[in-house]
Order: sequence, then structure tokens, then C-alpha cells
Amino acid sequence: MRKYFSIPGIVIFLSKALHLIRDMLIAVVLGTSLFADAFFGISKILSLTTSLFANGVFSAVFSPIFSQLLKEDRNSALQFSHEIQLILAFMGAVLFIAVEIFTEKVLFCLMPGMLSSSVRDSFITTAKIAFPLILFIPLTSLYYSMLCARRNFTFVTPHTLITNTILISVILFTGNNNVLLLPNMGCAIALSGMIQMLIFLYQLEKSDLIPVLKQFSLSKNVRNFFKCFIPSALASEAHQINALVSIFFASKIPQAISSLCYAEGIIQLFFILTNTSLQKITHSSIVRTQNIKELLEIQNKTFKTRITTCILVTIILVFMAEHITTSLFLLRGKFDIQSAKYTTHLLQILACAIPAHLLNKIFLEPFLALNKLRAPMSFIIASVVLNTIMNILLVPYYSYIGIGIALCTSTWLNTLLIVVYLKKKQIFILREKIPYLLTTIFLPASITIFFIQICEAFIESHPGISTIYPLRLASLAIVCTSSIFIYYFSLSRLKKIACKGK
Repeated sequence: MRKYFSIPGIVIFLSKALHLIRDMLIAVVLGTSLFADAFFGISKILSLTTSLFANGVFSAVFSPIFSQLLKEDRNSALQFSHEIQLILAFMGAVLFIAVEIFTEKVLFCLMPGMLSSSVRDSFITTAKIAFPLILFIPLTSLYYSMLCARRNFTFVTPHTLITNTILISVILFTGNNNVLLLPNMGCAIALSGMIQMLIFLYQLEKSDLIPVLKQFSLSKNVRNFFKCFIPSALASEAHQINALVSIFFASKIPQAISSLCYAEGIIQLFFILTNTSLQKITHSSIVRTQNIKELLEIQNKTFKTRITTCILVTIILVFMAEHITTSLFLLRGKFDIQSAKYTTHLLQILACAIPAHLLNKIFLEPFLALNKLRAPMSFIIASVVLNTIMNILLVPYYSYIGIGIALCTSTWLNTLLIVVYLKKKQIFILREKIPYLLTTIFLPASITIFFIQICEAFIESHPGISTIYPLRLASLAIVCTSSIFIYYFSLSRLKKIACKGK
């Protein structure tokens, strides 16, 4: 169990840490310029494809079928995997050819504002260079799932880990040449996808699991796989779909796309505290069971721990947003005070949606386990419609702030609809009610907020700390660490008092 938890957990955390380092370097070189908007826009488009296949749903649906076939007949398992491989390769090739031919039209539909900007040509060229990733990601997910079915975690390297490593190298070697940097970063994205796929193919060959085709036939197992995977993957990606809607409106506002992505990069690193590999293990387990009692047991198992940590992360990001943004990105490069202001505001708004993301991940699992995905799909549609309407209404008056509010609100709507539906169907039953849980967290949270406010006031009253970068970064680390200690210490003391009272 320790092996399954530690290796993926460390790799995922390292991946997010490298993602943040990459963003810090981009902030120095590009700031929130149109070149930065162009790169982050392309990255967001491709991240939807990556998330659909690499969010754990593919592996959770594929691995049980493949493992069962492997036990019964090895040749049948390899035949099944090869049929999946052929379908994924065909779908990827068709999609890739279509977006390469109609790149300009695709980009106009997704980010119209960028095509009327001064970086239009670089934007289109970089997109064409990066889009081959569409070919590699589905196949990479298949090979990864085959290795996971054999409990081979030797090379559990998320695509983003390799991507960010190569991107960091490209930025360091290319420097401030924006004209060359953007296409080079596009090459890095495509190259990383190919490298990841080849690594897994090598591991499959060592394990003697290379997919073999005897005779292609759309078997029942293949049909069942896609029947379950496609709606499950879409239902799990409400945030990514809504993020694309936000990018559409953000493309018309200079600095908005890059500020939004910088804020999301910070949130992703902090969110790892509540979204470790333990969740992936739980996710795989819950997909395999059809028993309601087992679902409720798994649902309750980690809920309290996750929601407690989630509240702490939200507090830190909301009340220390400016300190975090300036410490990480304000490095005397092209990321200026105005950029820091944009990113800080968006970070505060988007951080308010962290509890919604967590609840969504927890309570979406019963739908996946019971294969009842019509309801969550309708909830996603409702959240996308709300996001679009709010952007249309708010962006003309509140600019990038309106985009953040719309994205946060649509996330909460999707989550609340899921919770209400599960409660109505009596699948959402927690041992500890949420209002009671929140009351136990209220005092530690209040103490932590008070402590953070005092620390921030002290730092503001001593300008030397803010102007010297090492001191600014050290103060951030000290305040964050102290806040975590105070929060959990207060929580543990309250538990002891409550136990003595009983």
C-alpha cells in the first residue's frame, strides 16, 4: 500500500511543483504579455485532451476489464488492448488532421481575441506545432493503464512532469527572444508527449505486454469500455470545460488569460494537499464496486480529512493571495505590479471554489460506480450555460474579475446540483453532517485567519521584507508553515476537549 501511495504521490507533487517553476520562469520572460496569453491559451486547449485521458477515469475503467481478461487468457487481454489502441489511434489521427487543416477556424471558435492581436501569426504557428500532442496522449493513457493493471509503478510519470521539465529547459536556453520562444515551447509540448508514450511502450515491452492483434472485431468488452469511459471522462471534466469557456472571453482582454493561468497554477500546487494519490486509489476502488453500502463507506472514509485540509488551503490562498503572488512571480522580469494585481484578484476568487472542486471529486464517484452519468452530464451543461451567461453579463462591466466570478459560481452550481441529487437518491449519507463539521472547523479557521492577518500587517509595516526577494520568500514559507501548525494544533485541542466532555 505504501508503494502505491508514495510513488504516484511524490511524482504528482513534483509535477505540480515543476509546473509552478515553469510559470515563474514564464512570468520573468513573458509576464502577462500577449505572448504569454498565446502560450497559456494553447496549453489550456490541450489540457482538456490531457485531462480527459489522464485524470484517472481511463485507467479506472480500463484496468478492471484488462486485469480480468489477463487472468483468464493473456492473448484475449492483449487482443482487447490492441483493439482499444487502434480505435484511439484512429480517433486521434482524425482529430489531429482536422485541427491541423482548420487550425485558424478552431482557434477562432475557442479564442477569437487572440486572432485579432499582434501575435496572431506566432499564435497559429505554435498551435500547429503543439497539436501533435493529441496523437500521443490517448495512447499514453492506454499504455499507462496496462502497466497499472500489473501494479508496475516504476515509471509512473505524468505527462505534465516531462512537459514541464522540457519547457523549463527551453525557457532557460531560449531566454528573452519571444519570437523564437513561443514556437520552441510548442515543440516542447509535442516532444514531451512522444517521449512519455515511448517510455511506456518500452516498459510494456519489458513486461511482455505489447498489444497484439489477431483479428479486429468490435468485441463486447471494447463496446462496454467506450460506453462507460466517454461519459465518465466528460462528467469528470466540468472545470476544464468551463475553463475553456472562460478562456474564450478572456482572449478579448489583454493579460486575462495569463493571469488566470498563473492563479490556477498556484491553486493546483496547494490543492495537491487534498488531492493525493490516495484519491486515485479510492477512485479505482469505487469504480469497481456496485454495492451502495461500500460506496457510502468509501465516501465517508476520507471526507472529513479532505474537507478539513481543503478549508485550510482556501484560507491561505484567499488571505495571503498578494503575498503568494508577489513572492512567486514578482522577480524583476516582465511580470509587473499590474500583473501581480490581476493575478492576486483572480487567485482570491478562484480559491473560493476549492471546496466545490473537492466535493465534486468526492460525490461524482458514485455516479461513475453505478454508471448513471446522465444526471452529471446535465449538471455540466447547466454550469456551462450559467458560466456563459454570467460572462456575457459581467465581463463588459468587471473585465477579468467577471470571468473569475463566473467560473467560481459555475463550479459551485455543478457541485451543489450533484450533492442535492445524491441526497435525494439517498446515496449522499455522511456520518458527520457538513454543518456540524464546519462548526468544529470554525474556531481553528478563525484563529488561523487572525494569525495570518497579524503577520501580513507586520510584513506591510516593514517594507524591507517585501523589497528583498529572499526575505519575501522566507516570510511566505514561515507564515504558511506557522498557519498550518496553528490550524491543526487548534483542531487537535478542540477534539481533546470534546472527548473529555463526553
